[in-house]
Amino acid sequence: MAANETRVHFRPGVQVTGRATADVLAKRFVTISAGRNALAGENLPIKPAVANVWALGVPAVDTVAGKTVAVYSGSGYQLRVQCGAAIDTSAGPVALMVGTGGKVIPQTGTNVIVAYALSTTTATDQDVEVRLV
Repeated sequence: MAANETRVHFRPGVQVTGRATADVLAKRFVTISAGRNALAGENLPIKPAVANVWALGVPAVDTVAGKTVAVYSGSGYQLRVQCGAAIDTSAGPVALMVGTGGKVIPQTGTNVIVAYALSTTTATDQDVEVRLV
């Protein structure tokens, strides 16, 4: 068992395999880093997501550059990720976007929603239960 692992609460079906082009961390969002040659059987190249972007999903475990990893991706996954700010779900689920370092923060403006928070956090770097969109 890995030291830092994303805990999945519900798995709707399929996950994708990514090849890290930079070190990636479990519980933080990743994005596609470049094109790939699907006909040659290449895995999706992934890197840590940056703030305010679309994200592919969340890697299962911490992974160093050059290695492959399962990425939980797609609507319906319910799992724990790290937050980059306090999140208050006392009034119901909160729309989330990618913040600094691939951590989730409450969505603002028209930024891309990547998940909905199902639990409350009180500070940054805490685990929050989310449902991916």
